[in-house]
Amino acid sequence: MSEQILRQAALACYRNAESLDREANLLLDNDCAARATALAIIGLEEFAKAIVFTAAALLPEERQVLVERLSVLNSHRVKHLIASLAEAAQIASKDYLLVMEQDSGYSVSGDEYLAALFEELKHQGLAKLIGTVADANRVYKKQATELESSSEVRETKYLLETERKDAAFYVDLTADGVLHTTDRVVTYAASEILSLEWFFSQYGRLPNALEDDGNWRRFAALV
Repeated sequence: MSEQILRQAALACYRNAESLDREANLLLDNDCAARATALAIIGLEEFAKAIVFTAAALLPEERQVLVERLSVLNSHRVKHLIASLAEAAQIASKDYLLVMEQDSGYSVSGDEYLAALFEELKHQGLAKLIGTVADANRVYKKQATELESSSEVRETKYLLETERKDAAFYVDLTADGVLHTTDRVVTYAASEILSLEWFFSQYGRLPNALEDDGNWRRFAALV
């Protein structure tokens, strides 16, 4: 799998995530909050794929891991864990970048900031970044167990992020006669959109690095 096709895939996923974000905002503005929730979540999953494909382009010696685990990226839970690692990279890089600015007296450029994020992700390696479906299921099973033990959460009918997408499209009737409509996810719409847009604010220079060969070489040299 070539660096070029991985860059193209990453860029396509990122642009698709941006498009989904715009459509989610349109739906929210037109009182279609449930569907807006779903599109924002799908946008986050597409963003996560952009992160993986970019990391693979930067790590030629590890690309076989991606080839072997491409089907794993069909798992919604896996993609949400990838997004969590992208968030963790920002948190881990924040103090380092602050010290760099203080020591140099100069503000870190957008490209340097992006490179620091991917340097952190590179250290994770593709095997950890992608993970496995079993790993993702264990994480979400633990989260579900913790939620079930909270009386406050039970009363508010809190849904895990990976559950909200299906809930935005389907009406369900439980065996004990409880009706669940798509209205149960409308309160999540704004926060899901904000979450996706936060990632854009942190990784916003990525398309610029991906779509131009010269920019890519400079970016890769910084990572």
